[in-house]
Amino acid sequence: MKSPPKLDWKLSLRTIVFAAVAAAILLGLAAGWSIPLSDRDLPRQAVMYRTGGDNLVYLYYLSRAAGQEDTAGRMCLQLALRYYDLSVQADRSNMAAALSIVQVLHALGHDQATQTWLSALMARQTAVEDMRAASALQTIFRVSSVRPEVVENARDLVADTPPGPLTLARAYESMGRDDLAEQAWESGTARARALLPALIAAAAVRGLLLVAGVLGILVAVIGFIRRRRAEADTVTEAPTPPVWEMREATEALILWVFLGLLATGLLGRFAPEARRQSAAMLVIPSLIAAAGAIAWIWLATRGKARFGWRLGRSWRQIAVGIAAAGVFSPLALGVYQLIERFSNRGPTEHPMVPMLATAPGWQTKVFLVAVACVVVPVLEETLFRGVLYRALRRHWSFTPAAIASGIVFSVSHLNPTAVIPYLLLGILFAYLYERTGSLLTAAVAHGAFNAYTVVVVLAIFG
Repeated sequence: MKSPPKLDWKLSLRTIVFAAVAAAILLGLAAGWSIPLSDRDLPRQAVMYRTGGDNLVYLYYLSRAAGQEDTAGRMCLQLALRYYDLSVQADRSNMAAALSIVQVLHALGHDQATQTWLSALMARQTAVEDMRAASALQTIFRVSSVRPEVVENARDLVADTPPGPLTLARAYESMGRDDLAEQAWESGTARARALLPALIAAAAVRGLLLVAGVLGILVAVIGFIRRRRAEADTVTEAPTPPVWEMREATEALILWVFLGLLATGLLGRFAPEARRQSAAMLVIPSLIAAAGAIAWIWLATRGKARFGWRLGRSWRQIAVGIAAAGVFSPLALGVYQLIERFSNRGPTEHPMVPMLATAPGWQTKVFLVAVACVVVPVLEETLFRGVLYRALRRHWSFTPAAIASGIVFSVSHLNPTAVIPYLLLGILFAYLYERTGSLLTAAVAHGAFNAYTVVVVLAIFG
C-alpha cells in the first residue's frame, strides 16, 4: 500500500500567503483603494483637454485657410467643443474652457445652447474679467445689429482665447467690416501655424509606420506564395515551455497588483505633493510592481527562468515588429475612437497621457516618452507574454492562450473604452512571440504602437 504523499509545508504556506494577499486586494478595491496608475489628476486633465480644444480650434483656422471650413473645419470645432466640455467636467471652475465652449457653440450655430451656457456663466460668482468677457459675448450674440464699440470692448476680453479671432471675425462680418474681419481671421491663422511642426512630425511618424506596414504585408504575401510553391511546412513550434507553471504566473500577477498598490500608497502618504507633480513618481509604482512580479518568477524557479528574449537576428525581429505595428496601430486606434465616440468617457483615460501632455519641460517629456516606448514594452511583454502566455501555452493551444493573456493585458490598463483594442493588441503580440520565439519582436511592436500614440497625443494635446 502506497503511503500518502508528504505535505509540502513551504508550498502550502505560499498558497496561504498569496491567497490572503489576493483576498486583501479584492476587499481593498471593493473598499475604494486606488489601483496603480488609476487615480485621476483632474486639474491636469482639465488643462490637457483645454489644450486639446485650443489646438483643434487652431486646426479650424488652418482648415478655413485651405478652403475646408464647412467640412474639416466644422469637424474640428465639434471635436474642440467636446474637449472643452471634458475640461469643464474635470474642473468646474475652468472659466477659460467655459468661455471657449460658448464661442464654439455660437460658431456652430447652436444659438439656444449658447444662451443657456451664457446664462449659467453670468449666474456664477467668478473673477471680474471672466464676468466682463461673458457679458461682452452675451451682448454680441444677442443683438441683431452689433455696434462697433461693443465689438471693440469684447476684443480686449476674448481676442487672446483661441476661439476669440473666430468670434470677432464673425462679428465684424455682420457689421460689414470685411477688412477688420480678415485681420481677425489672419490673427487666428498666424497662431495656428505654430502647430505645423507637431502636425508634420505626427504625419511623418504615422506615414512611416503605414509604409512599414504595407511593406510588411507585401513581404508576408511573397513569403507565403514561396512557401506554397515549395510545399514547405508552415507549422511553427510553440515557444520553449517555461520552467514555471500557472501557479507561479498567478502568484506573479497577484504580486504585481499588490506591489503597485503598496508603492502607490506609500508615495501618496510620504510624498503626496511629489507624486502629484512629478512624472517619475507617477510611473514608478507601476514599474516597481512589474519588475517585482518578474523577479518573483526568477526567484521561484531558483534562477532558472528564461523569459524568451532571444536576440539573434535582431534586425529582422525589429523590422517585423515595426511592420506589425504599422499594420495594426491605425486599426487599434480606429476601433478605440469608434468605441469612444459612443461612450461618455474622455478620449484619453490613461493617467500617463495628461502627465505627458502637460509636462513642464522637454526633459520630462523625453523621460515619459522613453518610459512609454522602451521601459513599459520591455516589462509588460516579459510579464504578459514571457510569463503568463507561456504558462498558458503549456496546456492550451495558441488561440485560447493568446485570448486569455490578452484579456488580462487589456483589463490591466484600467480603461473600459480601450478593452477591445488592447485585447486585439495583446493577441497580436502573442502571435508575434509565437511565430518568432522571441519577445523582442513583440516588444518592438508594442513600443512602436506606443510611439504612434505618443506622437498623436503630443500633436493634439501638447
